[in-house]
Amino acid sequence: KAAGANRLVVAGGVGANRALRETLNTACATRGVRVHYPELDLCTDNGAMIAALGSELVSAGRPASHLSFGADSSLPVTQIQV
Repeated sequence: KAAGANRLVVAGGVGANRALRETLNTACATRGVRVHYPELDLCTDNGAMIAALGSELVSAGRPASHLSFGADSSLPVTQIQV
């Protein structure tokens, strides 16, 4: 609330964490901040989605990346790195 925000939105896989929800609900309630979460079935893990895409690509004939392939979170999602 120090930054002037009166709402907090939690999304992604972390939004399914019940302990985090309880802690945030308590902390936000004491500060007058409304906290919003998607339904649990919409709190998907981004890593799982990337793995599913990789599985689809390999199943479609794309070669799998070598295990030494480096992770770079700044790569654009419009390209597939091989």
